[in-house]
Amino acid sequence: MPAAGAELTRGAVCLALYPFTPGFPVEALLPSAEIEFARLSRYDSIEEFQADIAPGEVPRIVVSVKLRRILLLQDATSGSRDDVMAARINSIDQDMPARKPGIYRRLVSGTHPTLYLLGTQERHGTSGKGAYVNTMHLAPVAKKAILRRTGQLSPDEMRDISERIVTSLELDISGLLSRS
Repeated sequence: MPAAGAELTRGAVCLALYPFTPGFPVEALLPSAEIEFARLSRYDSIEEFQADIAPGEVPRIVVSVKLRRILLLQDATSGSRDDVMAARINSIDQDMPARKPGIYRRLVSGTHPTLYLLGTQERHGTSGKGAYVNTMHLAPVAKKAILRRTGQLSPDEMRDISERIVTSLELDISGLLSRS
């Protein structure tokens, strides 16, 4: 059963069914898709493809989902929105400090440009385990796929994450700043 809409606020840490793709090309995920992709490659435009297919004959790709924590980047309390933008939350395993010492050091010091270390307080919603927000993995998530809220980040934490999103997406916000 999906989470209540009123719980889906900016900064909420939630458990959701998140699309999981171990890699591409898609043929590696679903061998029968190779036929569909070969067919699609014959077309020069979307319009040509649309004109040649019958309704209901749209190629489909199977996507696996993984139960994982996500951070909501926008409010989804409105009934008019089916999806909400979210950032993926990754767990910190005990091997990370040795396997990725530079990344881990910058993560813990708070200087990593695209990763944000979450605390282990109950309000962070990580069950007391080490985790981080990865602002390089942003995606729309269907509200129906969000199962429950487990935590809520503070406005200051969300501001830090927003700055990392600007950095990771290489956004030019100078126009917005000049209007302030």
